Amino acid sequence: MLNLIQFELTKVMKSKFFQLMLLISSIFVLTYFVFIYTNTIRANDLQAESEAKIINVSNELAELEESIKKGEVKADDEEVVLRITDLKGIIEEHKVKLNGYKNEDWMALLDMELDHLEPIVKRDLANFDYYTSTWQTLFTTETNYEQYKWMREHEIIPVYPINSLAYRTAYDVVYDLPGLEESIKKLSTKYSSTGIYYVHHLFSVIFSVFGASFFLLIFGDIVTRERLGTSGPILLLRSQPIRRGYILVSKFVTVVIATLLLLFGIGVFALLLGTIFDRLGHWNYPVLIYGEKYSFYFMNMSTFLIKSMILFIMVLLFCYALLFLFSVLTKRVPVAISLVLTILFLGMNMSEASSLSAFAPYSPFHYFSVSKVVTNELAVTMKNFTFSFSTGMMTLALATVLVLMATFLLATLQEKLIVRRPAKIRIESA
Repeated sequence: MLNLIQFELTKVMKSKFFQLMLLISSIFVLTYFVFIYTNTIRANDLQAESEAKIINVSNELAELEESIKKGEVKADDEEVVLRITDLKGIIEEHKVKLNGYKNEDWMALLDMELDHLEPIVKRDLANFDYYTSTWQTLFTTETNYEQYKWMREHEIIPVYPINSLAYRTAYDVVYDLPGLEESIKKLSTKYSSTGIYYVHHLFSVIFSVFGASFFLLIFGDIVTRERLGTSGPILLLRSQPIRRGYILVSKFVTVVIATLLLLFGIGVFALLLGTIFDRLGHWNYPVLIYGEKYSFYFMNMSTFLIKSMILFIMVLLFCYALLFLFSVLTKRVPVAISLVLTILFLGMNMSEASSLSAFAPYSPFHYFSVSKVVTNELAVTMKNFTFSFSTGMMTLALATVLVLMATFLLATLQEKLIVRRPAKIRIESA
């Protein structure tokens, strides 16, 4: 078996198509990094914003004070007094921010945000105002506060921007002002070109049906190129004392090993890109995990990436099992891949349509949005916490085993038919 796997790995690595797809994936990783790098907000950008804000607000304050001197407005007017107080507060706030950006005092910036959020969180928790879906919900404010506390305790440099306008959760459904939803979505889509966070960005894209389709294309011909009929390269292997089932098993194991190597290589390449052109980042960066009844906790980035990779590998195993089944059935690459992709998209659409069913959490097609599964965002959206990482692992594993068993039975039946056919021909000739 080991010799067969080594033989198959050698064929995969020497394949021109595999090398081409490897080149394409490298170009994609580089291109996506350029996109992330150019969209990353940096301290210099925020410093310039604070400087501009101080100038604008100072000008407005000067104009208001000038109006008071000229008698155009009364100095003791309540609205004027409040406005002057607000303007001075904004200036002081941005002076603190400006000092933090200049001196790279990230902890001072986090402290300022924590001081701003703490009274709001205490007030809303006292009212226990969880049952609302209007941004910002209590859940959003509370988790935002706890996230900043986590970063403060672990001395983690935050991904910018770090104000409350740049944070939302799955419970924020209603936006009561025109254009507010678009604005919040834009602000809360944070980019960071640091090594670890770029890996997070990249894997969020790859660990999806898009990534699964890409891997299916890479390994789509590993079975069909052997031409499993009465002629083809597989006969060279079958001339040896090797059962057909062993050949298929070795191919499946080869695909798994090659996938792991490719995912590891992509991850290392992305990490190096971010580290070289920016910095490493923090393995302890907090990732929000939703719990039942508005509970939550934070998972560090390293654990999140590991769990995401494990679940995506299970997704790929399920896809590969379907690929092997249709490859044995059709013996043609385009047909096999087309059938697998059709099954995937139909399955995902049907699963979405039947999401309220009691059996919905046990459909493997629900677990292709890997990040949403690991964070339990899918469970929040479906209002059913049976949708979980553990359920996804179990469901995908069971579905994979069942499909592989069907593939093995089909291959065994085909082998018996192929063996009997020459015998029948000899009898008729005689």
